[in-house]
Amino acid sequence: MKRRATPCVAVCSTTYGDLVCRGCKRFSHEVIAWNGYDAEQQESVWVRLESLRSGSVDKFIDIVDLERLERVTENRVDPSQSPQMRAFYVIKNNTATLHQAGLRKRATVGDLPERLLLDAIEREFYLRSCAEYERSFGVRIQ
Repeated sequence: MKRRATPCVAVCSTTYGDLVCRGCKRFSHEVIAWNGYDAEQQESVWVRLESLRSGSVDKFIDIVDLERLERVTENRVDPSQSPQMRAFYVIKNNTATLHQAGLRKRATVGDLPERLLLDAIEREFYLRSCAEYERSFGVRIQ
């Protein structure tokens, strides 16, 4: 998953007053100021987003065969991407079944169908981004 110039996914909810975008999960002030950020500031946002997304993937997915995951994502993602980001790529793009990619749902997920994993991961990612905002700025998000 090569980084885009911006984390924007064209589903911005900050225009409706959200403090955390439901699309890209950036904070509203980051969305507004993104084009004015220098490379270091942008990288800092990217690192936080990737960390939160990776943690969200970890909540739902076990990586049981890293070699298989690397083969399935070879030439499709940046080789420096974490296994969790590679797993996210597989789930988002439906490039293979979990088994084919060396992945499996965590036991705690129960009988959640594979087709709903992406929604569950994105919801968890949003919740983690909101919690990070609250922790960083002491502002409760409703």
